[in-house]
Amino acid sequence: MQKEWRWLLLLLLLVFPATSVQGHAGHGDEFHTTPSSTGAVSVDAETQGRLGLKVAVVQKQSLPHSLEVPAEFMPLPGYQAEVTMPVRGQLLRLLVQPGDTVQRGQPLAVLASPELAELRTLALDRQSEALMNLREAEAELRWAQQSLREQQRIVAAEIQAAQITVRTAQERFERDRELLNQGAIPRREFLATEEALAAAKAELAKAESQLPITAAQTQLQRAQAQVAVARDRLRLSQQTYRTRLQQLGASANADGTLTITAPIAGTVITQAATLGEASEDAGKPLFRIINSQRLQVVGYLSEGDRANVTIGQPVEVHIKGEPQQFFTSRIDRVDSVVDAGTQRTAVRATLDNPEQNLKPGMFAILKILDEQRQRSGLVIPQTAVMTLPDRPPLVFVQNGTAFEPVEVLLGQRLGAQVEVVEGLFEGDRVVTQGVMQLYGQSLRGDASTLEPEPEADSNFLSLPWLILGGSGIAVALFLAGMQWQKHRQMGEDVRQAPLR
Repeated sequence: MQKEWRWLLLLLLLVFPATSVQGHAGHGDEFHTTPSSTGAVSVDAETQGRLGLKVAVVQKQSLPHSLEVPAEFMPLPGYQAEVTMPVRGQLLRLLVQPGDTVQRGQPLAVLASPELAELRTLALDRQSEALMNLREAEAELRWAQQSLREQQRIVAAEIQAAQITVRTAQERFERDRELLNQGAIPRREFLATEEALAAAKAELAKAESQLPITAAQTQLQRAQAQVAVARDRLRLSQQTYRTRLQQLGASANADGTLTITAPIAGTVITQAATLGEASEDAGKPLFRIINSQRLQVVGYLSEGDRANVTIGQPVEVHIKGEPQQFFTSRIDRVDSVVDAGTQRTAVRATLDNPEQNLKPGMFAILKILDEQRQRSGLVIPQTAVMTLPDRPPLVFVQNGTAFEPVEVLLGQRLGAQVEVVEGLFEGDRVVTQGVMQLYGQSLRGDASTLEPEPEADSNFLSLPWLILGGSGIAVALFLAGMQWQKHRQMGEDVRQAPLR
């Protein structure tokens, strides 16, 4: 019996210290769950300051009428391009892959094409022939230039000689005329002198006419024309080849291959070709490039809403799953065609996306504002709203030191604010910072603490002592059971022993 009491006393010593440590509060009782309201949390003023709780007053203000429609982001028509095989051929090199950013004109792939190879060979043959003709024409031009210079030298000498002959004949004519007047020479001799002067002047006139120079100049002009024609033929010898390259939007390499370049700057989205692939037809897709620095957001209007939307109306674009993020723009296009399948009309707005955080294909909510029609409503900051899966939105309303979670029905989003349709009244004070801490505490329903930086000693000590206490209980129970079983067995042995 004394041994049993010793085992019981050991069990009590192990259990009570562990239980005492496990119940140690650590930080005091700063959060209190209010028994009268489900999930409400009471926080004293000092703890509110330490936790950084902030509140805002529910206010009533004028709100524009708005229409929210589903939307998605799409690339603008001029900001996307399909790169295809320009001609039949085989891909020798792929220079980019999906996800790469490319600039306009950047090489994307290298292609070998039989068609372009044939055009290039023909162009080279024509170029060789035109080059030979040009060289012959240039040689003819050089000869004509030399001939002109020679004729100019000869004509200049002839003019100089003719001028001397004319001067000599003129002097003799004047002398003979004077002698004739004096009767010193017969008239027949004077007439011969006069005839010689006329012949000298005729030779001078002939020399000054420069007929050989004119002929040489004509020959020079003919040679120059031949050179010009030869040069044009040389230039046109590759015109067909170059025109074909321009039509294909590609550039030729020295080895006869073709380099396919990017028609726009952007990001390579898809690659539909493999290295070494051969195509017998032009137009096979290779790459798709999208420039998402500007995007269009496309909303879909029902038939009844179409008449209330016009070009120029302001819109807000809200990203699904990110209610705090939105963008502003204006409607720049309303389609005139109704989709036969959905019976909806597309409305479009353009957004700048310099950081390219928005991606084509993302879903959004397009809110179309009607600034001409106003109404009043209650608004709160969007930071006050906690969205939960499979539950209505939640806010915490302050009532003194108590903060009560209240489910609300939301309406329009107005930038950083949101309309509250049901659940709140004007003048209510809602928490805008620290909502997550209050919500976590409201779920616990006890007096535990959620401070930003809890002290290390209480949490550090509570867990080891709890583990030690629990282990001691288990060991004590095990030993007590062993001892009780031993005593029970001894009693059975005594009862079953034969009397002597």
